[in-house]
Amino acid sequence: MVFRTTPEAPVLCALEIARELKNHPELPVRMGIHSGPVNEITDLNEQANIAGAGINMAQRVMDCGDSGHILLSKRVADDLAQYPRWRSFLHDLGECEVKHGVRIGVVNFYGDGVGNPQVPKRFQMLHKHRGRIGWIAIAAVMLVAALLAFQFARTRKPATAELPKQAAPAASMDKSVAVLPFENLSSDKENAFFAQGIQDEIITTLSRIAGLRVISRTSTARYSSAPENLPEIARQLRVTNVLEGSVQKAGDRVHINVQLIQADNDAHLWAQSYDRQLMDIFGVEGEVAKSIADSLQATLSPQEKVRVETKPTTNADAYVLYLRGREYQTRPDNLLQDFKSAINLFEQAVKLDPKFALAHARLSATAGVVYHFYEPTEMWKQKAQIEALESLRLQPNLGEGHLALGLYHYYVEADYNAALRELALATEALPNDGDVGLYTAAVQRRSGHFTQALAAYRRAEEIDPRNSITLYDASQTYFGLRDWRTAAERMDRVLVLFPDSFNVKIQRAYVEFLWKGSTTPIKAALQSLPPNLGRGESSDELPARHVSFADGSAFAEKVSSSVCFPCTRRHSESTDGVRSRATGD
Repeated sequence: MVFRTTPEAPVLCALEIARELKNHPELPVRMGIHSGPVNEITDLNEQANIAGAGINMAQRVMDCGDSGHILLSKRVADDLAQYPRWRSFLHDLGECEVKHGVRIGVVNFYGDGVGNPQVPKRFQMLHKHRGRIGWIAIAAVMLVAALLAFQFARTRKPATAELPKQAAPAASMDKSVAVLPFENLSSDKENAFFAQGIQDEIITTLSRIAGLRVISRTSTARYSSAPENLPEIARQLRVTNVLEGSVQKAGDRVHINVQLIQADNDAHLWAQSYDRQLMDIFGVEGEVAKSIADSLQATLSPQEKVRVETKPTTNADAYVLYLRGREYQTRPDNLLQDFKSAINLFEQAVKLDPKFALAHARLSATAGVVYHFYEPTEMWKQKAQIEALESLRLQPNLGEGHLALGLYHYYVEADYNAALRELALATEALPNDGDVGLYTAAVQRRSGHFTQALAAYRRAEEIDPRNSITLYDASQTYFGLRDWRTAAERMDRVLVLFPDSFNVKIQRAYVEFLWKGSTTPIKAALQSLPPNLGRGESSDELPARHVSFADGSAFAEKVSSSVCFPCTRRHSESTDGVRSRATGD
């Protein structure tokens, strides 16, 4: 329930509910009251509703109590303390830890036979101490009552109101952000690709802004939507801010909710809801990106503003096909059939909209992968080149187009200088794209520019810290340069992501052997292999077939013949560049 009058209004309502509940002792009810910002939204069923940070925090205050409790946030209690008649009802409980590890001050409201005077169970295990949570301008006063079928206050206003931003000094505003997977709220679970696609395109759009540090999708894909342990996830991704969201698609209607959260204290910096017809969905990613940049006080250059505001297509059907294609293209298993499915969908998209430059670029990049790793035929070669050139003809400054052409020069022509020129242009347009950094590092290494390669790997790790391919390839590069300590550290980070990978265990053991001369880790790793692994099966992960603890050339043969680890076929790029250095002095 929402109140817009005085701080007393929700308390009076809670008292009335509590008195009535005395006639229904079989109903276990707890209540929480908080003041904070809300949004008025209209859902896909054309029903008015309420959402926002204030509602979320009221829920968390309520969750601190047991049956019969009427709990107030410290902010509400401070307001009520201005009224003499309520002072005897206010009993400070101290702080309670809620979602994302945030601690909030809570006050128990009871007296005159209403409320629950007992200390909530969650507080019985905590040291009681007073805390105060600072809030900015109050937009509304909320009451959440569990297990009662009360209706939300109804309104027909469109969902255009934003949450006020949390006050923060410009100098201390960190501009790092991770976009977590969006929750699919559609009744048709087949629309999960659409929620993923919206998240992916928001990341892509944010990656065009140099003033932000945006974590790539590869690193965020492992997490769930709206996770409980947000501070820990932010620590793992090395960011301060997190964007959560949900997508609901019903027919040709789309409803998108997004909220930007400062992870360490659960401060909601910005939130917005978008209700659009599918044909009007284009441009939402740009609107979200600009709002995030504004919230984090990042200034867009004129060129960035144009890139962010450019709509990829105006054809709804082509856009849906493109999002489906991206889902296949980015699947972690790197299967040929998935790449071909992506190509088919991209081809359908550009057939519907021949001016869809982004789809042309993705089509080129996928064709290049098929040529390089699976089928080196003239058809794939021509498709990779023609589609990359077409994307840049339509949109000369498209970062994805320059990336696609760079991959063509790298994968197909082995023209490393041309590849680096295109990748440099892609970096200008996509300064936060982890793939651009990874490929730049790979080409630099192939060219023998190891200092530049390591710098590119470090930059890629900053924006894609949990990308196992980047970490593995970087480890192999340090390995080739005989920086055993750093090679071991990178491989350890891969093991955190793939703790059961036999190949990674073996690679880590070889680093240990060449670093410290110990064969124990190698023997332990080999003993952990399944007995039939490597005997003709089609596994993506094969054991070493040439093991020699003394012969460097045998070791180099082992490195070049084994497969990297699950979900990548890029190992040859890594091992070829270091094989000569592994053969010994």
